[in-house]
Amino acid sequence: MYGGFNQIGRTGLLAYPATINQALAALMPVNEINPNFLLNFLNFKKESWRNVAASSRKDPNITKNDVEKFKISFPSLAEQSAIGSLFRTLDDLLASYKDNLANYQSLKATMLSKMFPKAGQTVPEISLDGFEGEWKIKELGKVIKFYSGLTYKPSDVLSSGTLVLRSSNVREGELIYTDNVFVNPGIVNCENVKLGDIVVVVRNGSRDLIGKHALIKSEMPNTVIGAFMTGIRCDNPEFINALLDTKMFISEIHRNLGSTINQITTGNFKRMKFYFPLKDEQQAIGKYFTNLDNLISSHQEKISQLETLKKKLLQDMFI
Repeated sequence: MYGGFNQIGRTGLLAYPATINQALAALMPVNEINPNFLLNFLNFKKESWRNVAASSRKDPNITKNDVEKFKISFPSLAEQSAIGSLFRTLDDLLASYKDNLANYQSLKATMLSKMFPKAGQTVPEISLDGFEGEWKIKELGKVIKFYSGLTYKPSDVLSSGTLVLRSSNVREGELIYTDNVFVNPGIVNCENVKLGDIVVVVRNGSRDLIGKHALIKSEMPNTVIGAFMTGIRCDNPEFINALLDTKMFISEIHRNLGSTINQITTGNFKRMKFYFPLKDEQQAIGKYFTNLDNLISSHQEKISQLETLKKKLLQDMFI
């Protein structure tokens, strides 16, 4: 009933005996109310709870009296049961996908730490079958081509034209296409991104975004990167993309960040040193992590689809 404003109105169903503190209200459905139906109805109406909390009080909260006076609409018990069962099935499916996603993300983090040599070592803790031997240290500038992004003015921005990839287009290692910026193709004077390129955030107001990156997985004609990004072109992009996910790369980012401006210069980027295996092993490692990334991405997409479906069903099935 009170606490963080975004917590107000959130409702859960008890699965076992418990007690509550003063920040919660317990509801005991009468015989004509199905608990799962009531749970989803109340969660659907959480914005109404927050409107009550914010309407007239210095400290936003809802009271026991507010809860008791809250009006609900409900169909027959049989229809409630069917609706409640539908949303319970959806919730169970969502929970399953979220558990699997967490497991894949945990596996990726573990394997990144074990399949790349740790500091002071020249071989990884785990090697894929058929590979062995020491890795060799190299500067990134010796194995990667870097290219710069486009500087443009507000007057260059159009409703369509050349797409400019920016930090807002990179999320969790993937490209997203929201908040897109298009510019006049006539002002473009930099490289178009290509299949297999990696785009990296190298300058941003938030230090946490420096080093965020995404692999270009399809042809993207008429697409460039912005000036606060850098492009990477190399022979084994999947391996480099995995390397940029490691803690060693994050450490290099922190070591090279400017003291006053949140940026990594191309010169500093080129001079970063990492251990590399032979090309065949690079390809195998890159493919392993690409497959993991695809599993993670597919689960994230499925979760998003299920959450969208649930939201629409709530809107369509409740009054």
